[in-house]
Amino acid sequence: MKLQGELPHAGYEIRESVQKAAQHVASKHEIKERDVDAIHASVERLHSQGQLDDEQLRSFAEDGLLEEIRIGLSLISDLPVPLIDQALRQESGEMLLVIARATGLAWSTVERILRLPIWRRPATASEIRHCLARYERLGQSTASDIMRFYKGRA
Repeated sequence: MKLQGELPHAGYEIRESVQKAAQHVASKHEIKERDVDAIHASVERLHSQGQLDDEQLRSFAEDGLLEEIRIGLSLISDLPVPLIDQALRQESGEMLLVIARATGLAWSTVERILRLPIWRRPATASEIRHCLARYERLGQSTASDIMRFYKGRA
């Protein structure tokens, strides 16, 4: 922010550079030195024991455990991981909101996921507010209907 104060005409470029740097750092640390198969087995075990729920996903998000979030969302929604990846990359967050509402995730969990630098920049405060408004308007039955469409497409 100090740099923006010194170079106000370059504000956009500065913000873009910082966001790209944050994305780069996050992607380098995302799965580095982590055994994806072991993570998958661990999250599947939680799911089979009935312990993969909203609270657990929020905990993963709070700890920045991106792979666990991907696998967890896939398991609780019964959607393939590539579709979850698409939902997490989507700038509008629309697919994530549908998946969250249909599976009963609380807004606090969705917000924490949106704030993570997953394959895109973290959502801004303004985007979070817009997502909350859309999330609140989205009925669970409508979200479930859309989920059936996603499953059919997958």
